[in-house]
Amino acid sequence: MRNRPRQHALELRVRSPRIMWFGVLKGLGRVARILCLLGAVGLLVWGGGYGLKRMFIDNDDFRLQVIELTPNGVIDEIGVVELGGIDLNASVFEVGTGELQRRLEARADIVSAKVERQLPGTVRVEVKERKPVAWLECRERKLVGRSQEAGVLLDAEGVVFPCSTTLWPRAELLPVVEVAGAGEDPLTPGERIVDATVRRALKLVLAASNAIAADAGWGVERVRAANPWSLEMITSDGEQVTFGLTDHARQVSDLLALKRQIGAQGGRIGTVNLIPVRNIPVTLNTEVPQRAIPVEEPEAPSTSSLPHSEPGGNAAPQSNRLDRDVRAILNRN
Repeated sequence: MRNRPRQHALELRVRSPRIMWFGVLKGLGRVARILCLLGAVGLLVWGGGYGLKRMFIDNDDFRLQVIELTPNGVIDEIGVVELGGIDLNASVFEVGTGELQRRLEARADIVSAKVERQLPGTVRVEVKERKPVAWLECRERKLVGRSQEAGVLLDAEGVVFPCSTTLWPRAELLPVVEVAGAGEDPLTPGERIVDATVRRALKLVLAASNAIAADAGWGVERVRAANPWSLEMITSDGEQVTFGLTDHARQVSDLLALKRQIGAQGGRIGTVNLIPVRNIPVTLNTEVPQRAIPVEEPEAPSTSSLPHSEPGGNAAPQSNRLDRDVRAILNRN
């Protein structure tokens, strides 16, 4: 019974307002130290940022002076400025090089891009453009072929991309790949075509364009699918040439030889079917009257000189075969 008053007095002392006040002050002191520490850190960050801004952003030595763009046919310096939203009066450190690079690479007519700063005042932009080899025409998809505003181009890999204003002068006279439809191919800009007909026609354009590069004065005007087993080429000379779906290198070589031989005799090809390996059917252009040119027929070649001879024999040179075919054709007209 005697211990109860002492316990009560002890409890009163512990719960005294003065002791509680000291606890509050101690907590406030801790908070104040934390706030001071945070303020000091913030002051350092602000001071560092202000110093960096004064040193780099506001320093006239790092003012943007040059946009160095690699020569290309799809975008110029003005296009780069507009695409990247670049302030020409800003510092080079304010140019978003990463974002500009992503925007360039997102264009269907650009294969890759690299953007970097070169101190004190240059932004260097390297662009690898997509090189066009043909126009794509598909009325079913409202693709009109040669058109600066609405035309669609193909590169050698079959990637579809639009024609830019800067690219038009170089692409204006490229061949046209004409298809009646492209199946389920979405023909997405920047994506590779999967339609087999378009890809075969494009391969023929490439084979022909590479072979006739040295022959001035004519070229490929248009290639289209004539039917499921052949392609038709219209040349800039107005010739209508039938090709198979494969073996294009041999057929293009035959076409070049025929044009040289018939042209040397003063004639012009009207139509020619290059699918046969021998006895190639040719008609001459009759817009200008043709005069029959008698040519002495060569003696019958030996078995060993015939193309597709029996095993053990050597095939005749292709030019000899074409000479015989062309001479026979000219003598018939």
